[in-house]
Amino acid sequence: PEGLAADWLFRQVDGRWVLSEPTVEQVGAPRIVEHEHFTFTTYPWAGDVNNEVIKRMENARLRVQERLSQAPAEKAEVHIIPIYGLTRGTNPSFIAQYLPSQEGLDRIMIYAPRSFLFGFYDPQIGWEQDLENVLTHEYTHMAHERNFDNAGNLATWMSEGLAEYVAGSTSITLAFEAARTGDIIPIVDTESDVLNKQDLAHFYSLDKDIGLAYGLSQSLVTYIVETYGGLDAFWKLARALDETQDLDEALRAAFKVTYTGFDRGWRAWLAK
Repeated sequence: PEGLAADWLFRQVDGRWVLSEPTVEQVGAPRIVEHEHFTFTTYPWAGDVNNEVIKRMENARLRVQERLSQAPAEKAEVHIIPIYGLTRGTNPSFIAQYLPSQEGLDRIMIYAPRSFLFGFYDPQIGWEQDLENVLTHEYTHMAHERNFDNAGNLATWMSEGLAEYVAGSTSITLAFEAARTGDIIPIVDTESDVLNKQDLAHFYSLDKDIGLAYGLSQSLVTYIVETYGGLDAFWKLARALDETQDLDEALRAAFKVTYTGFDRGWRAWLAK
């Protein structure tokens, strides 16, 4: 894509350059690095970037603690993966992913910079800052799970929006553009009877505009913080939703506003 860069490995085969990655045997044996809040699994192949990735993971934790005033006491296993061959079958859409565990330690999987699945980054910022922002997003999910009982998880936009908000993502600009063009994804689809709802409440079942969904979710959290009293208001709504399992009832309980009024206010805020 225009303006983006990627650091990929190529090799020559029959006079042609082809995208390539080393074999599992070539990346070397895994090494364990213990830190206060994380247990890192690294590989020699990514030795030139492992320390920087570890630093960015630690920075992400500090950012989450500063923004949410809390961070998990539990350790997480962080795997810095240099090639796809080590994790075949995992989702290749993420350069990092938080995987909660009911048994043992939570995991955070990171594809190492310069691996194929790390993908593109903005060279004006550098992969280091791009990665730190993603890790802040993923570690927010862990804090949401461990420090706040995953409150509001019935509405996917609350979880993803909070993670984008804490990470300071630029995806919110997509929401402002959508307000200008009229392409806003509804918070809740109250009109159709289809099973596969195309709304923010069913974030992961959207057929398109996933990037926009992240931006709109971030904008909803920002709107709540700015309009109804900070992150305390967000948690108040999240817990009300857990109790009522209905967004309209939760909004009435938390903010004394109907879903229609809340939606209207959010859209007006976006337009401004």
